[in-house]
Amino acid sequence: MNGQSGHAVDGSRNMVRTVLDRPHLRAARTAYQRYYRAGTHRTASAAAYYGILTMLPFLGLFYLLLAQLAHTDPNFLRSSRRALQASLGLSPGVVANLYSAQGTASLRSVLTLLGVVGLVYAGVNWMDAVEQGVWSVWPRAGAANWWRRYLRRWATLLVTLPGLLLIVLVAVFVGRSPYRLLIDDGLHFGRLTVLLGEVAALIATVVLAGLLCYAAYRRVGTAPPDPRVRLAALLAGVAVGGLAAIGAFALPLALSNPYGIVVAILAVMLWVSASVRAMLAMAVWATTGEG
Repeated sequence: MNGQSGHAVDGSRNMVRTVLDRPHLRAARTAYQRYYRAGTHRTASAAAYYGILTMLPFLGLFYLLLAQLAHTDPNFLRSSRRALQASLGLSPGVVANLYSAQGTASLRSVLTLLGVVGLVYAGVNWMDAVEQGVWSVWPRAGAANWWRRYLRRWATLLVTLPGLLLIVLVAVFVGRSPYRLLIDDGLHFGRLTVLLGEVAALIATVVLAGLLCYAAYRRVGTAPPDPRVRLAALLAGVAVGGLAAIGAFALPLALSNPYGIVVAILAVMLWVSASVRAMLAMAVWATTGEG
């Protein structure tokens, strides 16, 4: 019996070893080890921290811009309220609270004191942490003066923020909310048309996120233009764009909830953190040369 048990245990170990020795799993294991051995996980944590501190005031300023347009342009106020009610299925009371003078005044005072300064400080440090993370995988593209590096961080930030906002806006079309507004305008769509639109929006979201990750690999670091780097950027784009699509799909549920703003803030924090970690993890995977 003991001999049979020993053979069974050895057979199980050999089977597990054979499975783990497959190219794809071996590449994942190697990437995991390099991710922690090179300290990329620490720079990813710093990038996630500063990314959260950047995105929250940035989205707050974007909301204030929309609120300011709503208060100064009655036509924009009416059309935006109607769009939110029809597309997201929100009640008139919830939509009115989104543009309430009291709420926007409170947010404006907070952002005036802390938001802009925090956005500038956290944004530059966010790009610095992303640089360190990418450089831990691919060496920096030559030495540069401190002011050139500072300007490059600003240029990267000015590309990254609109890029992430565009990803979020495109991801909204993954859900059926925008199509409700078009149907309310008198346009008729079949289920197949809506499904194709959702799939196209999901693909566009992933492609935009992948292009942003690829630009980080190539422009911030010195990643070679080979197919494995492009595949790593695409896989990172699947994570970034997929999470954005899930968040946009759940947006109506969050806004219709009394604690929706808290849920939305937590969702943004999780999205930024997971996106940064996915981008750097796939960068490490691209250097394994396996799988």
